[in-house]
Amino acid sequence: MTLRTIRAIFIAASAFAAGASWAQDAMKQAQEALQRNDIPAAVSILQAAANKGDTRAQGLLSDVLLNSPPPTQDPPRACKLANVVAEAGDARGEAVSAQCLLMGVVRDTQALQHARELARASMQLGDAAGAYMLYVAFLIDPANSYLRDGKPDIKAYSALASRPLSARADQVEAFDALGFAATRGHDKAVLSLATFFYETVAPNNVARLRDVIGALRKNGESSPALLQFQQRAGQIVAAGNTKVSVKAFADAYVPTLALAQSADAAKAGGKRCEEVRVAGIDSGDVRDAEFLPLQSPMMKDTFLVRGSWDEVWTFAGCERSTRVLVHFSADGWGGAVFHSEALP
Repeated sequence: MTLRTIRAIFIAASAFAAGASWAQDAMKQAQEALQRNDIPAAVSILQAAANKGDTRAQGLLSDVLLNSPPPTQDPPRACKLANVVAEAGDARGEAVSAQCLLMGVVRDTQALQHARELARASMQLGDAAGAYMLYVAFLIDPANSYLRDGKPDIKAYSALASRPLSARADQVEAFDALGFAATRGHDKAVLSLATFFYETVAPNNVARLRDVIGALRKNGESSPALLQFQQRAGQIVAAGNTKVSVKAFADAYVPTLALAQSADAAKAGGKRCEEVRVAGIDSGDVRDAEFLPLQSPMMKDTFLVRGSWDEVWTFAGCERSTRVLVHFSADGWGGAVFHSEALP
């Protein structure tokens, strides 16, 4: 090898290293601009890098163009760019292409199937956005919906709830993907995880919900729904340890409170107390528990498919107390059915 050849190789390697360093700097600057919510600056930085052939910048630019508010938002341009970089194997481009299919921006007779394929590929490359799209694909799949003409259908719900574990591969994949995305700090995934813990029955999901909300609040998130989740979870934890979700607890609370008030009035000679509130919860172990076989550390044992247990709710008010036995059973689709009876 001649000295001239060695020098040429060295120059080429130096130029490549300089180019890689410049691209990394551009991505860092763009991310910082996005964190400041300076979308025009981020687009300008990414566009400059994209014009120089930086695939990662092109992928992130497609994401910004699809998910930013107007006037930056440009779905056709975003999806066209995402498709180009997805074909080059860029993880973010694959995630955005999946989103374009799920949103209907890109028409495809097999949109769900192709979106899942793209989202899986993106997730395998470590992209949280791709993992979140895998979760979204499950949510919007008509096969997983119990709504008919916009209204809940009991037969459809029962059919979903009675699915055996062997028929829940898509569900397991989707919920594990949600955990993957949330663990990596994907904003929408973390909010979706809070909703999941709010709605889904399993031991310790109330505590999990409080942990997620705490992390969100530290990052400045303060939506009304989130604050409501936090308030309700706090009230339950203050009373004791329940194995139902916050939502299932709320569903059971009103009729159980009415039963407690009636039982209390009967013991007090017909004198009704309007101040009765739950003051204590004592929960038994779950019998014949069967969980969705989720593998993500964040999601393990967070979805109780089968199992039943008893809880004793103590209601107090007007210097009196009444105990109510509440029998719960997981319904198979994240909720619970219950039956209450007043204790002597």
